[in-house]
Amino acid sequence: MSQDLDRCLPYVQAFTRRQFIETTATGAFGLLALSHAPVFAQRREVSMLTWNHFVPTSDERLKEIAADFSKRHNVNLRIDTMVHLQLPAKWATEVQTKTGHDLIFTYCDNSPQTIQILDYYQKLYHAIMDSEVLSWDDASNNRRILSGKCAWVHNPVSPYNLALGKQMPIAEDLNHHLTLGGPAGWHFAPPIHQMGI
Repeated sequence: MSQDLDRCLPYVQAFTRRQFIETTATGAFGLLALSHAPVFAQRREVSMLTWNHFVPTSDERLKEIAADFSKRHNVNLRIDTMVHLQLPAKWATEVQTKTGHDLIFTYCDNSPQTIQILDYYQKLYHAIMDSEVLSWDDASNNRRILSGKCAWVHNPVSPYNLALGKQMPIAEDLNHHLTLGGPAGWHFAPPIHQMGI
């Protein structure tokens, strides 16, 4: 940094006291004429895009947390939500146009264990799954288990509550348990959409 400063010094003229007062007075007058604080003195707005949760109170709670964060850190944190299936297209648009939200949480793990589990999923898909799983939406697990075509889904509360609400006979056959374990025990993957401030 001192080298940069040394390079610039030959081009900087010494200010007299009068020039300094005239320059700063002009700047101060200009700020007063604006009738609002300059940009650097205003509260910054930070925006975050995330999926809207299937439990609406979770979105409300996230916005409460954002309001508390905003107050404590002197920023305006705006939370925008949308259906998670639309997020990849929205993110792609924001990247292409270089506009949009400030916060988007993603991560990548290319560990040998990740490659191994992806190979396992590929074998599992080819061995026992129908091609329709590639176009599933949020309700597909519910429809599939309630139709009796599958035996296990990872989100058991939702189809169970739906079966109870519609008084479907299959409700008696549904139950809840931990995610299936393997030889090395139970290991949980985080959801694909992570949020944090």
